[in-house]
Amino acid sequence: MSQRASWVTEYIYCDKCAEAVAAVLVHGAERHKHLVAVQVPGWADAMGPLPIFAGKVGGLYMGEEIHIIQDLAEEVLSLVICHPVRIAVVPENDDANAVTITALPQR
Repeated sequence: MSQRASWVTEYIYCDKCAEAVAAVLVHGAERHKHLVAVQVPGWADAMGPLPIFAGKVGGLYMGEEIHIIQDLAEEVLSLVICHPVRIAVVPENDDANAVTITALPQR
């Protein structure tokens, strides 16, 4: 049985961190076949997209969808951000609660 979850980042105020999150989670999603990500559109076309990212992630075992985001946050995202970035993961499983994962910069 596959496991699925939705995820969303907080509003990212730092432009460098937003670019790093886009590179890892949106543009890097093709490296993870069970991860899909988008940048949230802005309120108006002239405004451009908001620095908020969201998507879905799937796993093969219960909890893997959380582990995928956690591994990306700790092993990849933490190397390229300059401020902490929080990601909320909401599993589809009724037995699981939403989890907040914080990627902390390692520099």
